[in-house]
Amino acid sequence: MNYKNQKRISIEELKSPLRHSKEDKDKQFLLSLNWEELLNVMSDLDAPEYVLWQYLLKWRGQGYYDFSPADLEINFGWSENSARKYKKGLEDKKYLTKNSENRYVFNPYPSEVENRAAKRREENRIKHESHARK
Repeated sequence: MNYKNQKRISIEELKSPLRHSKEDKDKQFLLSLNWEELLNVMSDLDAPEYVLWQYLLKWRGQGYYDFSPADLEINFGWSENSARKYKKGLEDKKYLTKNSENRYVFNPYPSEVENRAAKRREENRIKHESHARK
């Protein structure tokens, strides 16, 4: 689909911890994911950012996704502002790297994920203990 102001996001071959079969590169299927790394991503991203992360994985076989808020509104009911906000969240956390005006590269597991996920889990643990004491 072509939409106004599309941004192309390159989806490169996935490396560990995200595994796939080369024979299936042109098929769409749910990837087999390593739970430890997947939980790190889930801890790192807000829920809508995680939905967008999963949606970008869907396009791996094609090699790119032409980002469009209209497409995300049709699929997820997100407003244009929300779609852009969630994309910006992935950029800020280094899942998307801009390499030219309208081109991005999707990195499903940036190096910073583990540290941010550990920090968020610790914050959640402290919050949980604080609530449990009340």
